[in-house]
Amino acid sequence: MKPIAPVFRAFYTRRHGIDAHTIERGRKQIDAALERIRAEMQPGGYLVGERFSVADLTAAALFSP
Repeated sequence: MKPIAPVFRAFYTRRHGIDAHTIERGRKQIDAALERIRAEMQPGGYLVGERFSVADLTAAALFSP
């Protein structure tokens, strides 16, 4: 994998339009999303009700990548 890593990185970066601007925009979007999660969190620490729910699982899944 080491020999092809630079080529793959260049291809992936170009294909997805990754540059300093898009990286910064992505960071701001993640910060905003995390802030929304914090605002929605219930006193018990979950998004809905007093126990782990589909909402918590969905938030975790969306932030995992």
